[in-house]
Amino acid sequence: SAVSYLYYADRIYQINLAIAGIAIGVVILPQLSKHIQSNKKDMILLIQNKALELSLFLSLPASIALLIGSEQIISALFGYGSFNEVSVFNSAKALYYFALGLPAFSLIKVFSTFFFANQDTKTPFYISLISVMLNIIISISYFSKIGFIIIPIATTISSWFNSLILFIFLKNKNLFNFN
Repeated sequence: SAVSYLYYADRIYQINLAIAGIAIGVVILPQLSKHIQSNKKDMILLIQNKALELSLFLSLPASIALLIGSEQIISALFGYGSFNEVSVFNSAKALYYFALGLPAFSLIKVFSTFFFANQDTKTPFYISLISVMLNIIISISYFSKIGFIIIPIATTISSWFNSLILFIFLKNKNLFNFN
């Protein structure tokens, strides 16, 4: 049943992630790459800042809505048949913790695109690899004490770690500046 709780919660927050992070990253990549090749620093800065702004503009309210209404959303979508009150509660709890990481997930998609546009795929890969290992270590270390809910908690912690490290690397490599 824990797998089902996580699955349903994951589906709900993935919808928001697709809009707030993945779509923005996919849309800006060609334009950003073109401007990087032609060395148009003003356009690069504008596209990066607008992408970051739009990503946060979409992910922060979605995150708040999922935090506030996680139980109502899960209940309305799945709360019938064999999906009882306990199932709704547990899925809503998982969705709540996934929602805390939604802005970080979106930032990862946008920040990774900044690296990809600069033809650097190794840095985001290695940072993601470390983030996955962190996620696994947290999950395994606390699973026996906390139960299944540690998985969305660990995912959220590792995603915030990932987005923060990506941001630090972008700043250190002078690949991003605020306008």
